[in-house]
Amino acid sequence: MKVQARHLVFAAPMSHRELLVREISSRLLEAGIRAYPPEFPYGVHHEYYRTRLRHGGRHSKLSDIAKALENWAATRENDDDYVWQAVCGFLLSYFAEKPDHRRWLPADIEGRMDILRWGDDFLEFSRSAISQPA
Repeated sequence: MKVQARHLVFAAPMSHRELLVREISSRLLEAGIRAYPPEFPYGVHHEYYRTRLRHGGRHSKLSDIAKALENWAATRENDDDYVWQAVCGFLLSYFAEKPDHRRWLPADIEGRMDILRWGDDFLEFSRSAISQPA
């Protein structure tokens, strides 16, 4: 029997976001895309964007990306966009290494990525909030 570590640490039931992550992870795994928590999706998302967002001429810290994601999500109408943007960062990182796997992406998940402009909306928002080097 496999027990999720989360149940051993947290007494509270899973949040809506955690349930959505679990659902998306399962769907991606079924499609052959290796999306395993806990790195999926936030750890991979933050690492992917850390090198794309600069602050004072330096790569952003993971905490900067986490805050940028929170700030971006606060401007969105759909609260689920927080999770979907994290999934987007994960997928961009994953497909950079395995571009041939993109054809395995379920159509509805690809549709969500299209809504987010494959992370461009987050990137543009975040860049406008971070001072760029001259």
